[in-house]
Amino acid sequence: MPQRARYLIVDGHSVIFAWPELRKLHARRSSSAREALIKQLRDYQDWTGVRVVVVFDGKGSFELMVATSDSMEAETVAACGAEWISPEALRGLVSSTRRN
Repeated sequence: MPQRARYLIVDGHSVIFAWPELRKLHARRSSSAREALIKQLRDYQDWTGVRVVVVFDGKGSFELMVATSDSMEAETVAACGAEWISPEALRGLVSSTRRN
């Protein structure tokens, strides 16, 4: 049986301000702190096989949409400020895109 893919989603700025060495680096140059974090997470991904997604939110944050029929997941998604759609709505979204 194939092993399921594992993902780690990291809020980049939260980690930068929580790790003292990255916070110091950020005080001098924010791009250096981001690059250092990304390098460490890339190494972790390479060593473990866990797929890492780093998100740097703030100005210009992206919109996130989650398709689920699980009501607890939908509540969590909405509480976190993302949008959720039902599987039926996803079907409509996908089929309307194919027609265009």
